[in-house]
Amino acid sequence: MGKQLLVLNDDSLEKVQYTTENYQLYVRKGNLSLFNFRAPAHWHMDIEIVIILSGEMDYYIEGTVVHLTKGEGIFINPKKIHYGYSEDHKECYYICLLFNPLVLSINGAFNDKYIYPFFEGNGVSYIHLKPEISWNNQICELVQKIYDLPNNLAYPVYALGNIFQIVGLYFENISSNQKKSSDQNIDILKKMVGFIQDHFKEKITLDDIAREGNVCKSQCCKVFNKELHRSPIGYLNDFRLDKSIYFLLNTDKSIVSICYEVGFDNPSYFSETFKKNYGSTPSQFKTNTIAGINKAKKIISEHENDPR
Repeated sequence: MGKQLLVLNDDSLEKVQYTTENYQLYVRKGNLSLFNFRAPAHWHMDIEIVIILSGEMDYYIEGTVVHLTKGEGIFINPKKIHYGYSEDHKECYYICLLFNPLVLSINGAFNDKYIYPFFEGNGVSYIHLKPEISWNNQICELVQKIYDLPNNLAYPVYALGNIFQIVGLYFENISSNQKKSSDQNIDILKKMVGFIQDHFKEKITLDDIAREGNVCKSQCCKVFNKELHRSPIGYLNDFRLDKSIYFLLNTDKSIVSICYEVGFDNPSYFSETFKKNYGSTPSQFKTNTIAGINKAKKIISEHENDPR
């Protein structure tokens, strides 16, 4: 299982590459090391549920960090900026389920009450799913069931049935008055991060990023440092490096070609920045990581029939 390149819509929301395209469902097992222990900050119109199979990771959601361990999970509402990471580079194996609430669309009255509220911020940004809480554990089990369903003609029917149960548990247990006020910094960050993700191949300056958020350069840096613990240009370089890893591991492009493909304008600077971040040159990283990915795939395979 290789890394997937983020694809963005015109509004800078991630365009999810569904595993069941016609039904807007995505379910996969993965491991954090394939993202170099830090996924890019992103958001989309889908509900995302991540269940930890083994190991641990921290999960950032709109200014909050939640620590997840084996058996726990995270339920993230649409349009919430989020990413998983491990500062200590600890491995984590997980199941990730994404689905667009519109797959459950029935009629106007049903949609008004149960579908559109997800897009309008009907409650909290996320739920920290804990196995000791019965309805949380039921959601975790339902995600596992969706992953385990046989891939046949009836798959979408059974998968959607389980998703209806997940949404039912959500509305049964989450009060509609649990609204959180919008954080202006998060709204600004979304604009600036979205701009970077959509234009990372181009020449981008700090002025460009700040202008997108309609803030001064100083405020731009403060928002990035507060929410993502890095500078705007640092995030830009990290995002470009993340994309370079995709090309390194999934294509036969040369290092120089990849350098320009992801927005660096100097191969020497690209290699220098890459080594500073990953401890090896791009070529060395490719050789070592492919071996590591093959090992990780074997471990993931061994987890297929393991009890959670």
